[in-house]
Amino acid sequence: MISIEYKTAIEKMKKDLNKIERRVVDQAAVTAINKAAISVQGRAIKAIALRTGIKQKLARNYITVTKANYKRPWATVNAAQKRQQNLIEFVQTSRQNPQAFRKATGVKARAWGKATTYKNTFIVYGRNGKAVVVSRKPSATRSGGRWNTGWSKNIYGPSIPETFATKDLMNIMNAVAEYRFGVNFNHEVSRRLAKIRAK
Repeated sequence: MISIEYKTAIEKMKKDLNKIERRVVDQAAVTAINKAAISVQGRAIKAIALRTGIKQKLARNYITVTKANYKRPWATVNAAQKRQQNLIEFVQTSRQNPQAFRKATGVKARAWGKATTYKNTFIVYGRNGKAVVVSRKPSATRSGGRWNTGWSKNIYGPSIPETFATKDLMNIMNAVAEYRFGVNFNHEVSRRLAKIRAK
């Protein structure tokens, strides 16, 4: 989880200001923090998609933002702990059916941005009617070019929460948060103070 709050910078900006101006700084800080959080969310989504092969639209469903407000002057960006995606999400759409790969050594998928054949796997329809990639039982046999076997477990692709929590991605997100907060905060303070001082 990334927490975005900059108490020191905010208090420094409020120095030598009157009561009304200090309140304006607090309001500007909330806006700047929330804009920084949205920037962090966007960078995280793009980075996760690039590293894992997961579509940005799907990654967006996992990366959440809890915004700051006047009473709670900090925001958080986090990856929801939802069910991990089955490997089927990384299989070419036209081949996401039980007939594909039946005569192959395994299912070919593009997880982690790299095409790989996952040996001893195949595609079946799950209980919900959706195609999933599963592993073959160790006792699998082959007859007439086809495997004659049941399956033992689901095979999963990259984890969005685990990728989100990697040290290098955390460093990137913290750097984005710090930079975007600084830019947005200075802009918001200048704009708001100029407005009230012009009255």
